[in-house]
Amino acid sequence: MSIREGLYQHLMEELREHLYVKPKPKPKKKLEEKKDSSPAVQPKRVTLTRHTRTLSRTLQMEQETTQQVALPRARFPIKNETVVEDITLLEPDANSPYFMDILVESLQNLGHTEHAVNDIQQQMEREFLLIIEKLSYQVIKSAEHHGWHQHKAKLLVTLLELIFDKFRAVVDAHALVLASFQRVKR
Repeated sequence: MSIREGLYQHLMEELREHLYVKPKPKPKKKLEEKKDSSPAVQPKRVTLTRHTRTLSRTLQMEQETTQQVALPRARFPIKNETVVEDITLLEPDANSPYFMDILVESLQNLGHTEHAVNDIQQQMEREFLLIIEKLSYQVIKSAEHHGWHQHKAKLLVTLLELIFDKFRAVVDAHALVLASFQRVKR
C-alpha cells in the first residue's frame, strides 16, 4: 500500500467516525399545540410511563457518557475560501463540523474526492444497520437491567425514537460533509 492510499484510508476512517459514530441527537423541543387546529391535524402523542421515561433518560445518559462533548462550531469558509487550520486547538476532532471540513479538504488535496463520495455511498446502508443494531442492544440491556420486559410496545417506541434521533444527527453530519465537498469542488 502506498503512502497516499494509507492516508486516504485513514482520512476515510476518521470521516466515517464523524459521520456515523460521533453525531449526537439534538435535544428535543416540545411541540406547542394550536388551539384552533382540528383533531385530524394534531400530532399523535405517545404517553410514556414512568418506566419508559426513565429508560429513555438512562439510554440518553449512557450515550452522552460514551460520546465526546461537542465544542461550538467553527466558522465555515465561504465559497472558495480554504479551511485555515487552528493550531491552538488541543483536540481538533472534538469539533466535528470543523474537523470534517478539514478531512474533505485533505481528500481533495489527495485527489480522491470522487472516490471518497462513492465510498461513503457504499458504506451508508451498512452504517445505518450498525446504528440500529447498537441502539437495539442498548435498549435491550437497559430494559433487562431495570426489569421492564413487560413493556415491549413502549420499549419499541423508545427504540424507534432513539433511532430516528440518531438518523437525524447523521443526516445533519452528511449535510455538512456535502457542503464541504461542494466547496472544494469549485
